Amino acid sequence: MKIYTGIIEEISERDPYNTGHKKRLVKVREDAKQSVWIEFKGPQLTVLEREFSVNDSVSVATENVSSKSRNQTRFNNIYAKGIDRVNLSQSAY
Repeated sequence: MKIYTGIIEEISERDPYNTGHKKRLVKVREDAKQSVWIEFKGPQLTVLEREFSVNDSVSVATENVSSKSRNQTRFNNIYAKGIDRVNLSQSAY
């Protein structure tokens, strides 16, 4: 499990790739040079939609899963397992 701490910079529409999956992608900016897209689905999607918005300072616990597509393309998915509000110093952002 990995923890990402930063500011929510962007939240995608539900089902951003029009696949029929109920999920949102969230871009978390960790500092001035690093950011990560994290996938929210299931119970974590509900928490995200009810309690969080762009510019909130958060800590997100994630599960990293490597996969292969049907055409053998390798990729990583980062799934949210928990999200909490945190206080961050704005100097690094």
